[in-house]
Parts: sequence; structure tokens; C-alpha cells
Amino acid sequence: EYVAFKAEDFRTAGPVPDQELNAFFAERKQGYLTEPQVKLRYITFRNEQGLAGIQISDQEIEQYYALNPDKFSAPEQRQARHILLRSDAKESPELRDVKRKKLETILALAKAGKDFAQLAREHSEDSSGEKGGDLGFFSKEQMVQPFAEAAFALKEGEISGVVETQFGLHLIKLEHIKPAQVTSLAAAREQIANELKAQRGKDLAFQLANQAYEGIIQAGSLDKYAAEAAAPVQTTDYFTQSNLPAALAGPPALVKTIFALKKGELSSLLEINGGYAILYADEVKEPQVPALAEVRPRVEKDFLDEQAQAKAKDAAVALLAQAKKEGSLVAGAEKTKSRIQETSFFTRSQQAASGLPAPVAAQGLKLSGASPYPDEIAENGATFYVLHFKESNPAGEDVFAGRKEPLRKMLTQEKQMQVMGAWLAYLQSRATITTDKKFLE
Repeated sequence: EYVAFKAEDFRTAGPVPDQELNAFFAERKQGYLTEPQVKLRYITFRNEQGLAGIQISDQEIEQYYALNPDKFSAPEQRQARHILLRSDAKESPELRDVKRKKLETILALAKAGKDFAQLAREHSEDSSGEKGGDLGFFSKEQMVQPFAEAAFALKEGEISGVVETQFGLHLIKLEHIKPAQVTSLAAAREQIANELKAQRGKDLAFQLANQAYEGIIQAGSLDKYAAEAAAPVQTTDYFTQSNLPAALAGPPALVKTIFALKKGELSSLLEINGGYAILYADEVKEPQVPALAEVRPRVEKDFLDEQAQAKAKDAAVALLAQAKKEGSLVAGAEKTKSRIQETSFFTRSQQAASGLPAPVAAQGLKLSGASPYPDEIAENGATFYVLHFKESNPAGEDVFAGRKEPLRKMLTQEKQMQVMGAWLAYLQSRATITTDKKFLE
């Protein structure tokens, strides 16, 4: 059981007194720096400018089709579901055998008619378990070899035996098969012509842009080149990294390049969406601390949010202390008029069933009857939790019996490795190591 304190429930509407807001802003003003701004002049060279004069021959189309078979074919794809029990090379053979037997039991249930997707939700340790184990469509090359071999040997509706990969042990159910496909030359002709034409247009734009860049360098400035070549130079207003002019949209690295320019600096030849550009930085405004009046609404919101979080956290801390003192979360909650909520039973592998965020559920799993309260409250974002252990539902003895000995061996191996590691570290700290070079030759 638990009580959740949400910061939003402690938020006041304001307004914030000037004195408090001024002090808050003074301590955090570096967090309100304005974005850097730049003002440019530029010339663009668009790929589509020369498309009208470009002709593509039948021979070029046929040659492109012959040289790029992968572009016009798709390999067979399959859609499958799987159930994964994770395992690795460090795991003992006994524990792996327990997992294999569990999968064989699940396989028997599936073959007896139980829904495979539901079994995946209940037992799979892969993230796809939430989707009933669905992996979507995939080609043979997209999966590790043992998994791919098994999946591509199945017929639709069939379920594999236990398949072992580096990720663990799997059961695979094949849902659908999408046969390999090949697009004919006739069907691909228009697509190929358009691709070749687009590439020619891009090559021409690059050639023109490169000639212009050399012309600017020879002329000594963008203005002189523009006057001599009658090139259309465009200008921008000041803009920030978050509102780049549409005409200069391009790959993510372009923004970084633009805002690295110094005042009066000419860029290199830059690729933009649909062409190339040459930029000149007319003006640059560095980040600066704004006046409080310019960002007051944002600062007020941050102030109120921080105050609300502090109040929510204080309330949670107080309730935890009260509950420990009273020996009862119910008694503590009644005094603070807090609402107690309760989870359903959940396990380490099915923490989502608790309805709690994963970090909070993980903290709850550490509690027990002997230690029913955590040392500290749990936090997730702007919500603070006071947890209390209510009861547990132990695994049946028949379930544990089959795992007891493998688990004992695994824990013994881990402890042996820890002791060995500590002993080796001790020896290394006291040893003198010499190297005989003749053994390295």
C-alpha cells in the first residue's frame, strides 16, 4: 500500500511577491539565457533549377536496373511472436535446464489451445511480451542465425520447439509469410528515370555552387561577386537555432555550422534540403541574461513548480516519519488526511502489474514484514511516494522445489567468484610482476 503526493496538488495560483521572485531569478538567471541569434545573407542553388533540360535515355534506365537489383526486390519476410526466457553463458547448466523445462511446459499449453499471445504476456522476459510477443515482419538476415533458421522453417500457425540464442531460450510462433517480391523493369522505369534525373539535378547544382564559391573568393567578397555575376543574394532577419528560415532547412549538423560563424565570416559550401547554399554572417548576437520582465511568466511558473515539489516532498517525508512512529500507515494517513492506495500482487518480472512507476515498484519489492517501511520516500518525476509492505504471496513449494538446487549452485558459484576475485586482488597488490621478453617474440 502507498500514498502518492503529486506536486500539482500543492501548486498555488500566484502571484509571486516581487521580492521572492527577484531572489529566485537572481540565483538561477543562467538558466534563462537568451538563445544565440544570427542574421545572414546567402545564395542558394536548387537541385530542381536545371531539371527541365535533363533527358534520361532508355539505355541508362536499363543499366541502372541491372546494376541495382536490391532496390527492386524484397526478400521473403515473416511475422512471428516469441516467448523469451533470458539466459547467458555465465548461467549454470542446472538453471538453464529449469528454464528449458518451463518453456516446454508453456509449449504444451500453447499446443493444447491456450493463446500464445497471452502466454507471451504472462511469461516472456522480452519487451515484446507486452505486445503478445509480436516481432512484426522481418527478413532472415535481420535475426540471429538460430532464431532465423527456426522461424523460416515453420509454416503459418506452427510453433517451434525451444530455440537457443545468445539472448536466451525462445519459443517461436509463425503468424504470416510475406513472399519475396521483384519489381519488373517496366514497373520501375518511371521511378528510375526520376531518380537519375534528380541525381543529375543535384550534380548540376553542386557544380554551379562550387563555381560561385570560387568566384566569391576571387572577387574578395559576396557583395562584389553578386554585383559582377548578377547573382540573387537573399537576407534574413535575426533568427535562433529553433526557428531556422525554411529556405535554409537542412541536416541537423547545418544548424551547428551556421551558429559557429563569426560576424563577417563566409561559410563553406553547405548542403541544404534540395540543394546547396553559401552563407555570410552579417550580425551575431551572443546569449545574454534577459531582464526579469522579459521572462517573468516563465520564471513565475518555475518558481511555483519548485515550491509545489518541495511541499509535496515535505508532506511525503512527514507522513513516512509519522507512519513509522505510529506503526501504521493508516494512522499516519488519517492525521494528514492522505488517501491510501493499494497495489495488486506483483513480481520482479511483472512490476507493471503494480500500477507504479518501475523505480518505485522496485523499491517496494525490497520491503518485507520485518522491514515494512523504506528508509526514504520514493520519487518519480514530480510525484513522491510513501510505501508500506502489506502482505506477500509466496511462490508455491512445488514451484520453488524445482529451482532450489540450481539457485543454490548459482549463488555458491557467485560467492566463489567473489572470494576468488578478492584473493587475486590481494595477491596483485603484493606481487612484483616481471616480463620475460623472449616469451613475447
